[in-house]
Amino acid sequence: MTGVQTCALPISEPVVADKENLTWEETHEVLTGFDNLHDAIQNAVDKGYGSKPLQEVLKMLLKSGLVKTAKLQITREDVFGFNDNGNRFRILGEYYQADQPWSPHTVKMHNEGAFEDFVHEAVHAAAHKILEDGKSAAAKSLVNLYEEFQNKVQKDPNATLRDLKQYGFKDVHEFLSEALSNREFQRLLDLYQYKGPTGKVMRSEEHTSELQSLRHL
Repeated sequence: MTGVQTCALPISEPVVADKENLTWEETHEVLTGFDNLHDAIQNAVDKGYGSKPLQEVLKMLLKSGLVKTAKLQITREDVFGFNDNGNRFRILGEYYQADQPWSPHTVKMHNEGAFEDFVHEAVHAAAHKILEDGKSAAAKSLVNLYEEFQNKVQKDPNATLRDLKQYGFKDVHEFLSEALSNREFQRLLDLYQYKGPTGKVMRSEEHTSELQSLRHL
């Protein structure tokens, strides 16, 4: 037939024991059938998958034009990489930039990639291009936020090696993705005070709202 548009949808409703705490297998099941990132996120929001904080992040991501152009792939593969020390580690999800102006950017989910990892990579899809450009007010604000938190942790004599090695401190891209998806990293950030643009000391919920300035990128 011609003139009929179709949308890739899961064949049947996946069975999920706890919608707020999906296993990685359940995560892959609920994402399977979607080749567009925006459609997968919309389905997750509609069905209530993920914790309440992650749901709020997903709703924010739906407003991103860059998310609408991103592809999603569930590889069902075991993928590994090596860190700076030569140690092998499992890669749970990846974000690929478009290699040509006309090609799509893509989020890939690999075996054992959990729902939080999906949200992490989806944030990359929404923010990577604009953070790389770095010209918008929101991008500059996020860089300042990243640098301030990084400095606070580095100067804290009580900070542990685990705190200092948090993946969220790798760069501003990982800072944003981890701050919006990783509860351990969020708890670490909650330990430190941050002075907002007005000079007012901000804590947990307030600086989380500033991180969500992603919707203005």
